[in-house]
Amino acid sequence: PRIFEDIKHLQPTFLAGTASLFRRQIMRLQLKHVGVLGNLSYQLQRWALIKCKAGTDKSESLDFDEEASLMNRLAKLLLSQPMCRWLNRPFVLPRQVLLGSKTRLRFVLALCGAGTTALPPDRCLWMRLLLGCPVLKSFVSVEAGGMVT
Repeated sequence: PRIFEDIKHLQPTFLAGTASLFRRQIMRLQLKHVGVLGNLSYQLQRWALIKCKAGTDKSESLDFDEEASLMNRLAKLLLSQPMCRWLNRPFVLPRQVLLGSKTRLRFVLALCGAGTTALPPDRCLWMRLLLGCPVLKSFVSVEAGGMVT
């Protein structure tokens, strides 16, 4: 499907789709539009998110308290608003190429149903960076006679 050509033409404010649709499109975007700097930015943000999540666990050993504290502060700094804005810079031009300069997505809704795969966190982060908006995940039940979220 030519989803990004349609997005440029229609200029929607949100996208909805399944995890499998987003998987193919995001993989294609990564290969075609994201360079070394974009991959580095993604890896830094991914590390910071994992570190902040792990920092909330109290299972770390006492020997590495100072080092862990420093790493947690660095991760929080990477996720702060000014640093995030700077780390997202490599994705601005690819986003304009893909979506058009006038399209402003407010959110992306990834729908998962029974028997389908959920949207992995890594792909969710890639989507957030490439599309420049929050990604909401939802489970849908079609057995109720229609789409129920």
